[in-house]
Amino acid sequence: MSARFLTNFVVLLVGAGIVVVGFAFSLATLDWAAVGAGAVAVVAALANFAARHQGVYQRTADLAIGAVGAWLIVAARVLDDHSRWLELSAGLALAALGAIGLIVREVRLHRGLWLGEIQIGADRFARIAAVQRSDGDGR
Repeated sequence: MSARFLTNFVVLLVGAGIVVVGFAFSLATLDWAAVGAGAVAVVAALANFAARHQGVYQRTADLAIGAVGAWLIVAARVLDDHSRWLELSAGLALAALGAIGLIVREVRLHRGLWLGEIQIGADRFARIAAVQRSDGDGR
């Protein structure tokens, strides 16, 4: 399983969870759930940003996910009772970023490369290219 898939899927679940908690539970519960969700989003974005071979879109999405996660923590702990809608909108933003990230990943994997009659996905091609580069440098 790739780091891109795992990060985008976790962010999608966390964002959807915040929306559900926002409508189903009290504001105090939402605040603490938002702190946890924001921390998960920031850590997932930082871990994925540090991974190799992520691409421009995923790096940009990681920055946005980290910023929205940090904003979610600030909105939950600093703002007053009107923060419910800000937390819900941050949850929706996280869910949207996760869903868009999954869609972009699947589209890129579907395109892949064709070698003869075998289709090689982008993730596997990146691994093959890295192995060939390390074999060809004379070490």
